Amino acid sequence: MKKLKLLALAAALAVLAMAPVWAGGGGDKKSDGPVTLRFAYWGGDARIEIYNQIVQRYQEDNPNVRITLEPSSWQDYFTKLSTQVAGGGAPDVISMHPRYMRYYSSNNVLLPLDNLVAAKTIDLSNFSDGAINMGKIDGKTWMVSTGTVATGIFVNETIFQELGIPLTRFDGNFDWAAWEKLAIEVAQKSNGRYTGTGDDSFTPNDTAFTIFMRSRGKDFFTPDGKIAFDKADLKEWLSLFDRLRKAGAIGTAQHSGEAANQTWEQSDQVAGTVGFWFLNANRLRIYQDQMPKHHLIMKRAPNYNGKFGEYLEGSGISINAKTKYPQEAAKFINYWVNTERSLELFRIEHGFPASSVMNKYVYGLLDASNRLASQFMDDLASKGAIPDYVLPPDNWTEILNLLGQESQAAAYGNKTIDKAVDDFFAQVTKLY
Repeated sequence: MKKLKLLALAAALAVLAMAPVWAGGGGDKKSDGPVTLRFAYWGGDARIEIYNQIVQRYQEDNPNVRITLEPSSWQDYFTKLSTQVAGGGAPDVISMHPRYMRYYSSNNVLLPLDNLVAAKTIDLSNFSDGAINMGKIDGKTWMVSTGTVATGIFVNETIFQELGIPLTRFDGNFDWAAWEKLAIEVAQKSNGRYTGTGDDSFTPNDTAFTIFMRSRGKDFFTPDGKIAFDKADLKEWLSLFDRLRKAGAIGTAQHSGEAANQTWEQSDQVAGTVGFWFLNANRLRIYQDQMPKHHLIMKRAPNYNGKFGEYLEGSGISINAKTKYPQEAAKFINYWVNTERSLELFRIEHGFPASSVMNKYVYGLLDASNRLASQFMDDLASKGAIPDYVLPPDNWTEILNLLGQESQAAAYGNKTIDKAVDDFFAQVTKLY
């Protein structure tokens, strides 16, 4: 259950907070024999195969370096990493996400990469400013982007064709009121066979929540890590999903609770019973592959009074501050993000390549679904629609867990929405 996973991660981070702070800088140990680098990352079987192949190519091209891969599931990855750090056994090369970067950098777990970037050991000269800034905190570079992506709406075109609802409904002034109306229409026209959209309030979906808040001129967090929305904003978010739930446009609270324990492959979306939902663009193909009887397209997230809320996000790679081989680790990262040998295999696994040169190369390798997602990203960029991501505070998992707790209390009817909102703000102040 997501709540329990967030609690487990919070406990692991607490262990890390009590561990001795490491001295930064690592070593620059030279070795006449092979250098071995440990590389930790998250992913399932398909990703493991991709990483194995890239590492095999790297070792063929760099016979003096050996890479030991350490995969974990996304759910367990940062809990495991925190435990490794606390015990002094973290890997040399660390897959990183912006949501966790502030915590690990502030505890000197990560090596500042600016000198390596300046020397072009890691060459960011073809990276977009947004991708570079994603890896920075207070002007220092802690992470190199392995892909950038924005969230849009996945639309099950097959359902819309069956119900006779034109896809042009997503165009023009498609605001949150139109989004709500369309979700209800899908459920009503199908006599309940389909739900209009997913229940993004229950777990909750922090990306959809952030897009909602940004479209209202707010955000999830301020740059200094405080809550950036107010009670009226949260009440409208919970009220929106309450109206959808009562109209049958999303599942019941009980159904959402069951769905929270399922994998994405087991989801209602993959089963072909949801009209549209929020998701990162680079996941379009893998959903399409699981849904051969349905055709998926992408549309832009709704606006609020003409303002949109999308933002650029993604994942990256960092270097352990205590590694004995920072130069070798940096060269490995550069190979990963800047060579055709790597990107031929990696493609858009973490999003679209941050390098304009590699992005152009990868586009030529993509299938129809991924090209559609790439065009969606290009369209957003051309409209200036993907500003920088505001990094969350160290304790963001506790805050998200609290938001889920109060959202679920309201969904099950155990609290009124007003009470859930009041209780969230009363409790969140204690986390600062």
